[in-house]
Amino acid sequence: VAELCRRELLPADTTDNAGLDRLLWDTSSIFGYVAESKEIIVGAIFGSTTQGDDGSISGSIALIVVDANHTRQGIGTALLAGLELKLHSLQANEIWTGGGQPRFWWPGIDENLPGVINFFENAGYTREETVSNMRVTFENTDLEPRSTGRTLIRRLTKAEWPVFREWMDRTWKGQWGAEVETTLNRSPISCFVASLDNEYIGFAAYDTNRLGLFGPMGTSPLARGTGLGSELLRHCLREYIDQGKPDCDIGWVGPMEFYEKAVGASVSSSFARLRKV
Repeated sequence: VAELCRRELLPADTTDNAGLDRLLWDTSSIFGYVAESKEIIVGAIFGSTTQGDDGSISGSIALIVVDANHTRQGIGTALLAGLELKLHSLQANEIWTGGGQPRFWWPGIDENLPGVINFFENAGYTREETVSNMRVTFENTDLEPRSTGRTLIRRLTKAEWPVFREWMDRTWKGQWGAEVETTLNRSPISCFVASLDNEYIGFAAYDTNRLGLFGPMGTSPLARGTGLGSELLRHCLREYIDQGKPDCDIGWVGPMEFYEKAVGASVSSSFARLRKV
Protein backbone atom coordinates (compact mmCIF):
# COMPACT_ATOMS: atom_id res chain seq x y z
CA VAL A 1 0.00 0.00 0.00
CA ALA A 2 2.83 2.38 0.83
CA GLU A 3 4.43 1.77 -2.57
CA LEU A 4 1.07 2.29 -4.29
CA CYS A 5 0.67 5.62 -2.49
CA ARG A 6 4.18 6.77 -3.40
CA ARG A 7 3.50 5.88 -7.01
CA GLU A 8 0.03 7.39 -7.45
CA LEU A 9 -0.41 10.29 -5.02
CA LEU A 10 0.63 13.83 -5.84
CA PRO A 11 4.36 14.35 -5.11
CA ALA A 12 3.59 16.92 -2.40
CA ASP A 13 1.61 14.26 -0.52
CA THR A 14 4.46 11.76 -0.33
CA THR A 15 7.16 13.90 1.29
CA ASP A 16 6.33 12.45 4.73
CA ASN A 17 5.91 8.74 4.09
CA ALA A 18 6.47 7.88 7.75
CA GLY A 19 3.59 10.17 8.68
CA LEU A 20 1.35 8.60 6.05
CA ASP A 21 2.20 5.16 7.41
CA ARG A 22 1.22 6.30 10.91
CA LEU A 23 -2.05 7.70 9.58
CA LEU A 24 -3.03 4.40 7.99
CA TRP A 25 -1.59 1.82 10.38
CA ASP A 26 -0.78 3.19 13.83
CA THR A 27 -4.28 3.72 15.16
CA SER A 28 -7.21 1.41 15.82
CA SER A 29 -9.69 4.10 14.77
CA ILE A 30 -8.97 3.69 11.05
CA PHE A 31 -9.77 0.72 8.84
CA GLY A 32 -9.40 -0.07 5.19
CA TYR A 33 -9.79 -2.37 2.22
CA VAL A 34 -7.44 -3.29 -0.60
CA ALA A 35 -8.04 -4.54 -4.13
CA GLU A 36 -5.76 -7.21 -5.59
CA SER A 37 -5.07 -8.38 -9.09
CA LYS A 38 -2.86 -11.44 -9.53
CA GLU A 39 -1.74 -11.08 -5.89
CA ILE A 40 -0.64 -7.47 -6.46
CA ILE A 41 -2.35 -4.63 -4.57
CA VAL A 42 -3.83 -2.28 -7.17
CA GLY A 43 -6.14 -0.19 -4.97
CA ALA A 44 -6.76 0.81 -1.36
CA ILE A 45 -9.23 2.83 0.68
CA PHE A 46 -9.14 3.87 4.34
CA GLY A 47 -11.69 5.56 6.56
CA SER A 48 -12.62 6.34 10.15
CA THR A 49 -15.51 7.51 12.31
CA THR A 50 -15.85 10.50 14.62
CA GLN A 51 -18.49 11.01 17.30
CA GLY A 52 -19.92 14.50 17.59
CA ASP A 53 -20.88 16.35 20.77
CA ASP A 54 -24.50 15.30 20.21
CA GLY A 55 -23.56 11.63 19.93
CA SER A 56 -23.99 11.43 16.16
CA ILE A 57 -21.42 9.48 14.14
CA SER A 58 -19.71 10.87 11.05
CA GLY A 59 -17.61 8.84 8.66
CA SER A 60 -14.57 10.14 6.81
CA ILE A 61 -12.63 8.80 3.86
CA ALA A 62 -8.97 9.28 4.67
CA LEU A 63 -7.53 7.92 1.44
CA ILE A 64 -8.50 6.23 -1.81
CA VAL A 65 -5.90 5.29 -4.40
CA VAL A 66 -5.98 3.09 -7.51
CA ASP A 67 -3.06 2.02 -9.66
CA ALA A 68 -2.98 4.04 -12.90
CA ASN A 69 -2.86 0.84 -14.99
CA HIS A 70 -6.08 -0.43 -13.38
CA THR A 71 -8.38 2.58 -13.61
CA ARG A 72 -11.82 2.43 -15.26
CA GLN A 73 -12.28 -1.14 -14.10
CA GLY A 74 -14.68 -0.40 -11.25
CA ILE A 75 -12.02 -0.88 -8.57
CA GLY A 76 -12.54 2.52 -6.95
CA THR A 77 -16.31 2.07 -7.00
CA ALA A 78 -16.04 -1.34 -5.34
CA LEU A 79 -13.63 -0.06 -2.69
CA LEU A 80 -15.89 2.89 -1.89
CA ALA A 81 -18.96 0.66 -1.63
CA GLY A 82 -17.16 -1.62 0.81
CA LEU A 83 -16.03 1.26 2.99
CA GLU A 84 -19.49 2.83 2.97
CA LEU A 85 -21.02 -0.43 4.17
CA LYS A 86 -18.50 -0.57 7.01
CA LEU A 87 -19.17 3.04 8.02
CA HIS A 88 -22.93 2.52 7.98
CA SER A 89 -22.51 -0.60 10.12
CA LEU A 90 -20.83 1.67 12.67
CA GLN A 91 -23.91 3.93 12.66
CA ALA A 92 -22.41 6.74 10.58
CA ASN A 93 -25.23 8.97 9.34
CA GLU A 94 -22.99 10.93 6.97
CA ILE A 95 -19.69 10.37 5.15
CA TRP A 96 -17.18 13.08 4.24
CA THR A 97 -14.33 13.06 1.76
CA GLY A 98 -11.15 13.97 3.65
CA GLY A 99 -11.01 15.45 7.11
CA GLY A 100 -11.63 12.92 9.83
CA GLN A 101 -10.15 14.58 12.88
CA PRO A 102 -7.92 13.89 14.66
CA ARG A 103 -6.20 11.82 11.95
CA PHE A 104 -6.25 13.26 8.45
CA TRP A 105 -3.89 13.92 5.55
CA TRP A 106 -6.09 16.32 3.56
CA PRO A 107 -9.10 18.41 4.63
CA GLY A 108 -10.83 17.35 1.41
CA ILE A 109 -10.10 16.54 -2.23
CA ASP A 110 -7.46 18.68 -3.91
CA GLU A 111 -9.04 20.93 -6.54
CA ASN A 112 -6.21 19.88 -8.87
CA LEU A 113 -7.86 16.43 -9.04
CA PRO A 114 -11.18 17.13 -10.81
CA GLY A 115 -11.46 13.48 -11.84
CA VAL A 116 -11.51 12.40 -8.20
CA ILE A 117 -14.12 15.03 -7.37
CA ASN A 118 -16.27 13.81 -10.27
CA PHE A 119 -15.86 10.23 -9.07
CA PHE A 120 -17.39 11.09 -5.71
CA GLU A 121 -20.11 13.25 -7.23
CA ASN A 122 -21.11 10.34 -9.45
CA ALA A 123 -21.24 8.19 -6.31
CA GLY A 124 -23.83 10.49 -4.74
CA TYR A 125 -21.59 12.92 -2.82
CA THR A 126 -22.43 16.62 -2.77
CA ARG A 127 -19.92 19.43 -2.48
CA GLU A 128 -20.57 21.23 0.80
CA GLU A 129 -17.67 23.67 1.00
CA THR A 130 -14.21 24.56 -0.22
CA VAL A 131 -11.39 24.96 2.31
CA SER A 132 -7.78 25.98 1.84
CA ASN A 133 -4.21 25.59 2.99
CA MET A 134 -2.06 28.71 3.10
CA ARG A 135 1.70 29.01 2.60
CA VAL A 136 4.21 31.18 4.41
CA THR A 137 7.49 31.97 2.63
CA PHE A 138 10.10 32.89 5.23
CA GLU A 139 12.28 35.13 3.07
CA ASN A 140 11.51 38.77 3.94
CA THR A 141 8.92 37.69 6.55
CA ASP A 142 9.31 39.34 9.95
CA LEU A 143 9.25 36.58 12.55
CA GLU A 144 11.13 38.43 15.28
CA PRO A 145 9.75 37.87 18.80
CA ARG A 146 7.29 40.38 20.24
CA SER A 147 6.66 41.13 23.87
CA THR A 148 3.82 39.19 25.48
CA GLY A 149 4.02 40.96 28.85
CA ARG A 150 3.58 38.54 31.72
CA THR A 151 2.43 35.76 29.41
CA LEU A 152 4.95 32.91 29.19
CA ILE A 153 5.37 30.95 25.95
CA ARG A 154 7.35 27.72 26.17
CA ARG A 155 7.52 24.25 24.69
CA LEU A 156 5.02 21.67 25.91
CA THR A 157 6.46 18.87 28.08
CA LYS A 158 5.35 15.27 28.33
CA ALA A 159 5.06 15.56 32.11
CA GLU A 160 2.35 18.21 31.88
CA TRP A 161 0.43 16.54 29.08
CA PRO A 162 -2.44 15.11 31.21
CA VAL A 163 -3.22 18.52 32.73
CA PHE A 164 -2.81 20.30 29.41
CA ARG A 165 -5.05 17.77 27.62
CA GLU A 166 -7.76 18.27 30.23
CA TRP A 167 -7.59 22.04 29.66
CA MET A 168 -7.80 21.55 25.90
CA ASP A 169 -10.78 19.21 26.11
CA ARG A 170 -12.56 21.62 28.44
CA THR A 171 -11.83 24.67 26.31
CA TRP A 172 -12.44 23.21 22.85
CA LYS A 173 -14.71 20.26 23.67
CA GLY A 174 -12.21 17.60 22.61
CA GLN A 175 -11.66 19.16 19.19
CA TRP A 176 -7.84 19.14 19.03
CA GLY A 177 -6.49 17.10 21.94
CA ALA A 178 -5.83 13.84 20.09
CA GLU A 179 -4.28 15.67 17.16
CA VAL A 180 -1.91 17.67 19.35
CA GLU A 181 -0.96 14.52 21.26
CA THR A 182 0.98 13.40 18.19
CA THR A 183 3.47 16.22 18.85
CA LEU A 184 4.71 14.32 21.91
CA ASN A 185 6.34 11.86 19.51
CA ARG A 186 8.34 14.57 17.74
CA SER A 187 11.85 15.52 18.83
CA PRO A 188 11.68 18.19 20.03
CA ILE A 189 7.98 18.24 20.94
CA SER A 190 6.34 20.36 18.25
CA CYS A 191 3.89 22.32 20.37
CA PHE A 192 4.17 25.58 22.29
CA VAL A 193 1.88 26.60 25.13
CA ALA A 194 1.11 30.03 26.57
CA SER A 195 0.32 30.56 30.22
CA LEU A 196 -0.51 33.50 32.47
CA ASP A 197 -0.34 33.20 36.24
CA ASN A 198 0.15 29.43 35.84
CA GLU A 199 -3.05 29.08 33.77
CA TYR A 200 -3.04 27.96 30.15
CA ILE A 201 -4.36 30.58 27.74
CA GLY A 202 -3.19 29.30 24.35
CA PHE A 203 -1.23 26.81 22.27
CA ALA A 204 0.16 26.33 18.78
CA ALA A 205 1.31 23.06 17.20
CA TYR A 206 3.10 22.05 14.04
CA ASP A 207 4.09 18.75 12.41
CA THR A 208 1.09 17.01 13.96
CA ASN A 209 -0.25 14.50 11.43
CA ARG A 210 2.25 15.38 8.70
CA LEU A 211 5.59 17.16 8.55
CA GLY A 212 5.76 20.70 7.24
CA LEU A 213 2.21 21.62 8.21
CA PHE A 214 1.39 24.21 10.86
CA GLY A 215 -1.66 23.82 13.07
CA PRO A 216 -3.82 23.57 15.01
CA MET A 217 -3.64 26.72 17.14
CA GLY A 218 -6.02 28.23 19.67
CA THR A 219 -6.18 30.94 22.31
CA SER A 220 -8.60 31.34 25.18
CA PRO A 221 -11.36 33.92 24.66
CA LEU A 222 -9.79 36.24 27.25
CA ALA A 223 -6.51 36.29 25.31
CA ARG A 224 -7.92 37.02 21.86
CA GLY A 225 -7.06 40.35 20.36
CA THR A 226 -3.86 40.63 22.42
CA GLY A 227 -1.46 39.45 19.70
CA LEU A 228 -0.84 36.17 21.51
CA GLY A 229 -1.93 34.06 18.54
CA SER A 230 0.52 35.85 16.24
CA GLU A 231 3.37 35.28 18.67
CA LEU A 232 2.54 31.58 19.11
CA LEU A 233 2.52 31.30 15.31
CA ARG A 234 5.92 32.96 15.04
CA HIS A 235 7.39 30.61 17.63
CA CYS A 236 6.44 27.64 15.46
CA LEU A 237 7.56 29.19 12.18
CA ARG A 238 10.98 29.99 13.62
CA GLU A 239 11.35 26.26 14.26
CA TYR A 240 11.03 25.66 10.53
CA ILE A 241 13.64 28.31 9.82
CA ASP A 242 15.99 26.58 12.27
CA GLN A 243 15.44 23.38 10.26
CA GLY A 244 16.54 25.21 7.12
CA LYS A 245 13.13 25.16 5.45
CA PRO A 246 12.19 28.05 3.13
CA ASP A 247 8.45 27.87 3.77
CA CYS A 248 5.62 25.90 5.34
CA ASP A 249 1.91 25.35 4.86
CA ILE A 250 -0.86 26.22 7.30
CA GLY A 251 -3.41 23.44 7.19
CA TRP A 252 -7.19 23.74 6.87
CA VAL A 253 -7.18 27.49 7.51
CA GLY A 254 -10.05 29.15 9.34
CA PRO A 255 -9.47 32.93 9.52
CA MET A 256 -7.43 33.58 6.38
CA GLU A 257 -7.20 37.29 7.17
CA PHE A 258 -5.37 36.57 10.41
CA TYR A 259 -2.57 34.59 8.73
CA GLU A 260 -2.31 37.01 5.83
CA LYS A 261 -1.90 39.95 8.21
CA ALA A 262 0.34 38.19 10.74
CA VAL A 263 2.91 36.60 8.41
CA GLY A 264 1.89 37.40 4.83
CA ALA A 265 0.48 33.92 4.14
CA SER A 266 -1.34 33.25 0.87
CA VAL A 267 -3.52 30.38 -0.36
CA SER A 268 -1.41 27.47 -1.62
CA SER A 269 -4.06 24.82 -2.30
CA SER A 270 -7.81 24.40 -2.09
CA PHE A 271 -9.86 21.33 -1.29
CA ALA A 272 -13.45 20.33 -2.02
CA ARG A 273 -15.29 18.83 0.93
CA LEU A 274 -18.04 16.50 -0.25
CA ARG A 275 -20.64 14.71 1.86
CA LYS A 276 -23.05 11.84 1.43
CA VAL A 277 -25.98 11.20 3.77
